[in-house]
Amino acid sequence: MAGMAVAAAVFVLDLVRSEPLATPLFLSQWALESLGPDGQDDIVQTLAGLTLGGRLAVFTGLHLAVFALIGMLAAALANLFHVRWTYRTGAAVGLGLGILLWFGASRMGTSWLAGAGLSAEVVVGASVIGGAVLGWHLRLCHLDAEEAPPTRRHAA
Repeated sequence: MAGMAVAAAVFVLDLVRSEPLATPLFLSQWALESLGPDGQDDIVQTLAGLTLGGRLAVFTGLHLAVFALIGMLAAALANLFHVRWTYRTGAAVGLGLGILLWFGASRMGTSWLAGAGLSAEVVVGASVIGGAVLGWHLRLCHLDAEEAPPTRRHAA
């Protein structure tokens, strides 16, 4: 859900700029070019042969997979440390992750960030939105678990 929230926020930003899907298409092209300098790898050649829609689909799938892993890690850490997630907790985590993401991305060079139209405000803001949705979802999952009937163990 958090991945979808971030994708929706960036999509709305692209619509406001009258460039629908510009950011994910740019980022998919950048990722493809950074995979291999010579383009000799079979995977890189296969991805290079995809249409824009195909690259967008691959990029979207990878984006959602990364967010799924982040969500599973967040749920595991919350369970381990007995943290009760709320949208505020998630937004705070998203703020921290957004700042780290921006710092890491800016260390790679600002040319690709400018090409995608990504500013610090966009990266951090989208991370806060994603974190808030993650916190809200984990809170709902926790409430569902509290309402579930207890299981009985039968002695064998």
